Amino acid sequence: MGLAAEDLGSRGFLSQNGALSILDAGSSLSSGASDINDAGQIVGFRAGQAITWVDGVVQDLPTLPGGEAAEPYAINNLGNVVGRIGDRAVIYRPGGAGSIEVIPTVEFVSDLDINDSNQVAGSGFIGGDLRAFLYSNGAVQNLGVLPDGFDSEARALNNAGQVVGFGDSPMGTRGFLYSNGAMRMIAPVGEDFASEMHGINNQGVAVGVSRGFDGNRALLYESGQSYNLNARLKNSGWELLEASAINDSGQIVGIGLYQGNTQAFLLTPSTPVPIPEPQTAALVSVTVALMVLGRRWRRRE
Repeated sequence: MGLAAEDLGSRGFLSQNGALSILDAGSSLSSGASDINDAGQIVGFRAGQAITWVDGVVQDLPTLPGGEAAEPYAINNLGNVVGRIGDRAVIYRPGGAGSIEVIPTVEFVSDLDINDSNQVAGSGFIGGDLRAFLYSNGAVQNLGVLPDGFDSEARALNNAGQVVGFGDSPMGTRGFLYSNGAMRMIAPVGEDFASEMHGINNQGVAVGVSRGFDGNRALLYESGQSYNLNARLKNSGWELLEASAINDSGQIVGIGLYQGNTQAFLLTPSTPVPIPEPQTAALVSVTVALMVLGRRWRRRE
C-alpha cells in the first residue's frame, strides 16, 4: 500500500496476495494511500482531500471551515482516522459531517498515529518547543525529551500506549521508547552515531534505523537491546537500510538495497510468533514493491 507513479499522475495502490492493484480515486489525477486497518479500510488522499476506501468505494472525510488541505495519516480498527488540516491535528470519526475532533494545544503537527483506544501520538510544537505528544481522553501529554535534549518527535504507538520516535541528546540523535511514564533512550548498533525508531508492535518490539559513517542499517529493538537486522539474513543479496513498521507476527517492512537497487522489503520470521530470541533468530526477506512504500504499515497481522 502506498503511492505509485503513472503516466498521468500518481495513484494509491494496494499490494495483496502478491498482486498490485491501483485504488480508484475517481477523476482525480493524484491520489495516495496512507494506512489500512484489519477490515481492509484504507485511508488516503486525492487532490488535497482526505478520503477512505471502504469496500472499494471512495468516501470524502469532513473538513474544517475554510477548506484547508487535509492530510490523513492513520486509521484504527474502529474506522477512526487521525490526520492534519492546516497545522492542526484532527480525529475523523465515522458518522458523517461534523464527526471531526480537533486536538488542542499542539501546533504544526506531523507524523500522527492512532491506536484502537483512540489515543493519538505525534509531533508538534507545544509552547514553542518541538515535542512528541500523546493525546488521550481529551488531554494532550507532552512526552518531554531525552536527558539534556532539546526536542523530540514521535513516529508510532501501539495499543498499550507505548510510543516510539527520536530526539536529540548530547550524543546526537537517539531513538526512544516512551512507556509507563518514562522515555527510554534506544542506542544505535555498533559504532553508529545515530538512531531513530519508526514503528512498534503490540508486543513492544520496535524498528527503525541506525546511522553510521559507512551508511544506514535497519534496526530492531527488543528486550532492551538494539540489533542490526542485516545480521539475521542468510546470503539473501539484501542490504536492509531502514525499517518502517512491524506487525504482531514479527513481519517487518522497510527500504533496502537488492543487488544494488533500492527496493521495498517484507521481512518474515522463519519461525512463528512469538518473535524468536535475537541470538537464535533467522529471517527471510521478500520484495513487496519496486516503488516507495506508504508512510507506515500497521502493526497488525
